[in-house]
Amino acid sequence: MIRCPAGHDLFQVAAAYTLGEDGPVRRLSVGLRCLVDGALHLFVDDARVVPVVC
Repeated sequence: MIRCPAGHDLFQVAAAYTLGEDGPVRRLSVGLRCLVDGALHLFVDDARVVPVVC
């Protein structure tokens, strides 16, 4: 179960994928944004990615 830091569980979802030269999906990315407080989550190939602020 994915929840934003404030405990909400309703998200806007965006998905992107890349195809290999032979046709099958090579990479899948999913972004989730909490509608209540704007918290963001990004998953690439089923692993959560935490953004780093420079």
